[in-house]
Amino acid sequence: AIRRLARGGGVKGIAGLIFEATRGIFRIFIEKWVIHVSVTYTERAERKNWGTRMTELYIYVLKRSGRTLYRFGGYM
Repeated sequence: AIRRLARGGGVKGIAGLIFEATRGIFRIFIEKWVIHVSVTYTERAERKNWGTRMTELYIYVLKRSGRTLYRFGGYM
């Protein structure tokens, strides 16, 4: 997903260290912010089966917060 997003932004290649750093930052971002907001959203919406659609939920939460991910499987 990182390479796909970078290619969409015009990057031709990614060095290994940059890739690992980006991956670590993205993981921290997902763990701290997106998961928290996703769980809050599903609790308020009273969803029963939110575990099977996590990718769509993450994309939706990011989109609603103004941080749309482009070129990511066509979700939402």
